[in-house]
Amino acid sequence: MRIEYSGYSYNSEKEFNGLSLFGVGNGTTIEYVQSYQGSDDAFEWFGGTVNAKYLVSINTHSSVGDDIFDWTEGWSGTGEYWYGKRTNDGNRGIEADNNSNNHNANPISNPTIKNLTLVGNNGGGENHAIKMRVGTNGSFDNVVLSNWGTGFDIQHNESVAFVTAGTLKATNVKFDNVVTRSKGQKTSPGKDSENKDIPGDIVDVSALYTVNDNATGAGNGVDQPTWAQGWTVGF
Repeated sequence: MRIEYSGYSYNSEKEFNGLSLFGVGNGTTIEYVQSYQGSDDAFEWFGGTVNAKYLVSINTHSSVGDDIFDWTEGWSGTGEYWYGKRTNDGNRGIEADNNSNNHNANPISNPTIKNLTLVGNNGGGENHAIKMRVGTNGSFDNVVLSNWGTGFDIQHNESVAFVTAGTLKATNVKFDNVVTRSKGQKTSPGKDSENKDIPGDIVDVSALYTVNDNATGAGNGVDQPTWAQGWTVGF
């Protein structure tokens, strides 16, 4: 299935994605779906346990593209064989949250992602391959990150603590033209005299990943995977 030219910013708090999954359980099968030139996130999970396999997102037009993959509010499924590419100044490859109102709210977002390729253009205001924040956990394996300013950006005490505990991790990662492989920042300790957030402490989160320059990501490194041939567009 291809979802083309979708997505819309209804207001500052509500945006429509290419494919939105609200509390979907793992009795549902999501496989072989492409989001093409979508103006908000290509795929977003709002809680649930659904697994998703063989997903593609490609954005090239200057007026489209928020994050490629996004999860929040306790999603704990498995993602396998994901390929995301943007040549425009869209946002992140993955933006991952637990719950912005209560970072410790259960269930905790904690998906397992295997065989992932994210290709950026090394530009735009949110030039991160993978941003994990507000208490999300998760694990990755066999990952290719290409053309990003930052590979892994970990924010807030709860997500940083998962890195320290060894549960938020990424094994077998290939970095290709990634300026900063990882960075971490703790939660803001409060407000300053102008009621602005005081920046949280910068922390080393490089323990979260292991490098493998032979990682294949979605199957063929930065190039079109074999499983995506014949039904996707934009490569």
